[in-house]
Amino acid sequence: MKPRGSEFVFKIPGCTANLELVREFVGRVARRSGFGDSEVDDIALAVDEACANVLEHGATRRTRQIDLRVKDEASGRFSITVLNRGARIPNERFAKPDSKRRIRTREPGGLGLYLIRALMDEVELEHRSARTQSLTMVKYRSAQ
Repeated sequence: MKPRGSEFVFKIPGCTANLELVREFVGRVARRSGFGDSEVDDIALAVDEACANVLEHGATRRTRQIDLRVKDEASGRFSITVLNRGARIPNERFAKPDSKRRIRTREPGGLGLYLIRALMDEVELEHRSARTQSLTMVKYRSAQ
């Protein structure tokens, strides 16, 4: 029987070299929570992308830290919240990208939030204050 109802907090200096540690941590918790290899890979990739977005677009030199909160609920809900204490992510970046325009203009990037939404069951962007946002990603365990 896997432990349920656990909550983990993971804080680490915000640099791209530490994204491997983030993926490893989240992957281990997801595996321990009963997810299979494919789901663990999806969860780790979504969290990696969220953290990379914070480092690239949100964090300032003063706020460069990756803050994660992972909740494994007995109900089967597994959530990861990434805190961003930097520049605000505009809501329009959360919408489905116009792939034809992106190809035509050869515009780089901009697919991260779309990828996260494709990999996870639920995704919520919450503006907590003028300089703080959270991105919560949810994956549900299938009945076992």
